[in-house]
Amino acid sequence: MCRFISWIEKDSLIYFLTDKEVFSDEGRSKIRASRKDFLGHDAIADFYSLEGNAVRKNVCEFWNLKKLPPQISILLENQKSFMRHWGEMLKNGCFMNDELSWIMENAPIEWKEIFCRQRIIQTDSPDIARFFQTKLHHILKKMDEKKRFET
Repeated sequence: MCRFISWIEKDSLIYFLTDKEVFSDEGRSKIRASRKDFLGHDAIADFYSLEGNAVRKNVCEFWNLKKLPPQISILLENQKSFMRHWGEMLKNGCFMNDELSWIMENAPIEWKEIFCRQRIIQTDSPDIARFFQTKLHHILKKMDEKKRFET
């Protein structure tokens, strides 16, 4: 499985998927129904019918905008923008649990809340849910402290 965010470069163009593509009629027909990875290179290649010489790229630290092509970084300026472009994929479980956990461990504090909340929703285990609810409590506390420090 590819990590968020993935893209393909071909013929000087950047190809990637957002909710708009994935949840469109065209996206539903082009991206194989059995596919669980709607964020990765295979889904991108399926949607855009890409074949031949193409360079597959991804950046795990999507919050580090300098590592991303401008076409993508403009859509990831903040959490609100993320939710506008990838929120449906997040809410529909397209981010696997290991991906959500990795982001929660590595992202800046301001990014952790939305991924922790989704990790709680996606778990089947009450014990694991409680573990992530405790993590969420700590994240919210740190965010509150950061806001107070900044003002």
